Amino acid sequence: RACGYNLRGGDPHGACPECGTAVGFSLVDDRLKFADPGWVSRLAAGSGWILTGLILYVLLWVVMAGFDDVIGGWRWAVQFFRSASLTLCILLGCWLLTTGEPVERNRPDRRRLMARRIAVTSGIVGIGYLCLLTFYRGMDVGLWFVVGIAALQTVLDVSELVAMMLWVCVLLARMPSPRLSMQMRVVLIGLALHELGQWAGVFGGAWARWGVILSAWAGLILGVWVVVLLFVFDSRLRAAVDEANDFWARVRGQNELPRGGARG
Repeated sequence: RACGYNLRGGDPHGACPECGTAVGFSLVDDRLKFADPGWVSRLAAGSGWILTGLILYVLLWVVMAGFDDVIGGWRWAVQFFRSASLTLCILLGCWLLTTGEPVERNRPDRRRLMARRIAVTSGIVGIGYLCLLTFYRGMDVGLWFVVGIAALQTVLDVSELVAMMLWVCVLLARMPSPRLSMQMRVVLIGLALHELGQWAGVFGGAWARWGVILSAWAGLILGVWVVVLLFVFDSRLRAAVDEANDFWARVRGQNELPRGGARG
């Protein structure tokens, strides 16, 4: 699975002489339930952190809306903490969710690397932009500088969402879960329509009115849909962790692996 070296007849509990990958991992297909349990656990932890960030964001929004009089002058601090916690949780979650699989070795998956790099860049720029808006309001940094950072953050946010969802589709193919994968792709198309609707408002006229309507409805539907899909994906990942732990526990207990040819 890692380098293509022919492992037929090799010791199931040994390692590939070419790349060092455990032979046992190459004797089964690439479904997550046969993958390294530690790696799948990190994927599940990443999904959990992303959901934690979203839940915390919503809870703090409810607090701000329901206790506005109590918060008073500290509203800016709660708002900063809400946005910062969401950004940091998503950054940590994406970092864990794009952890390299042990069998990759020196041949990393390009889709995973792309998603990780975009997520890290988006997180760093997002924190910087949030600090700029919160702590440097009185500074004369120039309107175009702020607009430029805001535009960059928007592009990075959309790119991060697309890249991460494509990587999630790769993982879903290893569960397998064709229905959930198809829904992810539909959401990507909806995201494109949402962005087109937002940009249509720039041109004015009838395009602006229909663009605002399309963008508003698409944003609401996509927001709810993405959260639901994330919860389903998280539950599937946690089930895959249990299956992987169970499978390799049985393998070690029986001291045998599924038969068949294998490649490293």
